[in-house]
Amino acid sequence: MRRFIIVLLSVIITSGGLSGQVTSSIRGVVRNASGKGVPDVNVFVSQVEQKYSVFASCLTDSYGRYSLSFISYADSVCGNLSSLGIIPESAVIENRSQERDFIVEEMVQEIEQVVVRAPKVYSKGDTIGYYVAAFQSRNDVTIGQVLRRLPGISVSDAGQISYKGQPIKNFYIEGLDLMKGRYGIATNNIDPNNISTIEVLESHQDIKALKDLKPEERASINLKLKSGVKGVFNLIGTAGGGYENRLLWDNELIATYFQRNSQLLATY
Repeated sequence: MRRFIIVLLSVIITSGGLSGQVTSSIRGVVRNASGKGVPDVNVFVSQVEQKYSVFASCLTDSYGRYSLSFISYADSVCGNLSSLGIIPESAVIENRSQERDFIVEEMVQEIEQVVVRAPKVYSKGDTIGYYVAAFQSRNDVTIGQVLRRLPGISVSDAGQISYKGQPIKNFYIEGLDLMKGRYGIATNNIDPNNISTIEVLESHQDIKALKDLKPEERASINLKLKSGVKGVFNLIGTAGGGYENRLLWDNELIATYFQRNSQLLATY
């Protein structure tokens, strides 16, 4: 008999604890001032005095409709709306199943300006890339002047390039060996404003049959052009003259045309 009374009291206590529990469902539409449904608004129900104690939440659909269910013991709850395109809004509502529409005020949110700066140097496998703009001076007129500032690279007055004390093997422009060893013409005549990146190919093997079999000891250089330069014919000319017991003159003409599969560099 004593065991039966204990079990009965337990059932009564448990039932009493559940009697205050209320399950509510709220649905409706979130509209703007013109009556159009606003999509992707975060609708959430919380305690009245603790906004971040959330019972349930959902996003409005493409028509601004929402629907959510929650359990709370309180007489009232707080309905909250937030989104990037609206002014946040909150309202105290009764804790019962109901239809509740909201009218929100839309706003334009300005995002602070973000400046993305590329690193001066990047590494990819055996290739080291140098962004020309990071090493270029406003007084530079040839790519050779920029090359002299790159770590590990030296350039002679004749335009010969060495990397880590050894002369480079090949000088490429967009992957083509245009100069065939006579790259001094390029280093002393190509405008650095036309080049986006200088790549050092540390272990580049240009003979496909020996690739991965015989590592190359000498590095190669590859110039990557800016997109606006490709397919454009450039003609640069300089002329000077004077007189000192005899007529003096000096002139130079440079023509360049660069494409991925066809290139021209001519000097006079």
